[in-house]
Amino acid sequence: EARDVDGDGRPDLLVAGPVRGAARPHVLRGLGGGRFAPPIEPAAAAGDAAEEDEEVVYFGDLDGDGVAEWVRRELLIDEDAGWRKGMRQAKRPPARYHLYRAAADLAPAPQPYATFEATGYAFVPGGEDGDGEQEIRVPGGFQDLDGDGRQDLITLTLDFSILQAVRILATRSLSIAIDFHLWCQDRDGAFRPVRDLDLSGRFKIDLDNFRIGQLSQFAGDFDGDGRADFVQLGRGKKVSIHRGGDGCRYPPAPDLEIELAAEPKNLALVRIGDLDGDRLADLLIIQPQEVVEAGVTAPVRLDLYLSGGSR
Repeated sequence: EARDVDGDGRPDLLVAGPVRGAARPHVLRGLGGGRFAPPIEPAAAAGDAAEEDEEVVYFGDLDGDGVAEWVRRELLIDEDAGWRKGMRQAKRPPARYHLYRAAADLAPAPQPYATFEATGYAFVPGGEDGDGEQEIRVPGGFQDLDGDGRQDLITLTLDFSILQAVRILATRSLSIAIDFHLWCQDRDGAFRPVRDLDLSGRFKIDLDNFRIGQLSQFAGDFDGDGRADFVQLGRGKKVSIHRGGDGCRYPPAPDLEIELAAEPKNLALVRIGDLDGDRLADLLIIQPQEVVEAGVTAPVRLDLYLSGGSR
């Protein structure tokens, strides 16, 4: 990925690292004229300096000033908790986020300039294996939701029962309720929780082929207002879109519902982005077709849904 992380106006090159992927990249600083300095790994200093119970979860321009910041997450899990409290923590893990300015060498400052607490899972780019690849993009983490140039935080909390967990062994599938929680970053850099949101949904996960039966994500700007909209798929042919508003707010009822010609066969093959250059998000659904000849790759059909009503 090419973006300016040191504020000099020249794009730098970020390459996902072997550990924690995009959260701990190798950086090749831009020198101008298409030239880059040798790679450095500023996250190495961040990892060495971090406490044992902290991890680097974000590196990039957090507050919109053009210079990168570091974010470390400290899980506030009570290791000695009883069974009931342990279950609550598994569903709603508490965490403290430490925000650090980047020094001239891009390493984090010795002390955080701010901290805040949030509840829920916030996924790290690249996952545990750090390969930077995800079959299905899982919402969560830092993202600019309201188009103000500042990163906001998305977390997820779960709701499931012990009986559901036991049934996994027999059914090889799991149905869990997931709720989304947002922390919107203000002009002063403070993160405040967005109250009275209702973006919950139920996800069905097939453990045999790891397919998710419903996909919800903050992706795409379908109305051109510069804000990320909330999209829900996986309910048959229906796609629901909730428009993003000021202060990272989203209505509980969808503003728009799209009826697809056919239900997506694999939600990992759904793409949201501007396909025709009009600065409005569109839908691309890749539909695998039947193999017509042994030894030949199966063909696919591309279903395009363009903002404005075209297909």
